[in-house]
Order: sequence, then structure tokens, then C-alpha cells
Amino acid sequence: MNASDTTQLKINELMTVKEVANFLKVTPNSVYRMIEKRLVRFYKIRSGLRFMKTDVESYLNSCCVEAINENDYGGTKN
Repeated sequence: MNASDTTQLKINELMTVKEVANFLKVTPNSVYRMIEKRLVRFYKIRSGLRFMKTDVESYLNSCCVEAINENDYGGTKN
């Protein structure tokens, strides 16, 4: 894979606000609030906003809350 192939691959991974909203199953207004709070990385291209899919996935991973084992924290036994 040469440099132009790599560039083309990254261009194909760019998402619009609407695509990000669909991917995250939220409204476009929610995406704009995320942008306003700088919660997700984005690119300003002319008058539009674009997102790398990997950046959106990183944001999603940062929102993950790990499960706990109830037995370790005094959970009830059945």
C-alpha cells in the first residue's frame, strides 16, 4: 500500500454529522453538542464538519463503564 492508497483509505473513513448520529444512535443535535463541548475530534472542511470513524470509536470507548462482579462488592446471592 503506497501513500496515496493510505490517503484514500482515510478519506473513505470520513463521516458527516448525520452519519455519526446514525452510528451512535443519537440525534444530529446531540453530535453538535458533543462538538461544542469538544468531546469528539472533528475536522472543519470548508463549511462542513467531518469525523474519522476511528475518532468516533475512540469517543465511544471513552464512554464505556466497566461491569463489576457483584460478589466482590457485597451483591446479593440468589
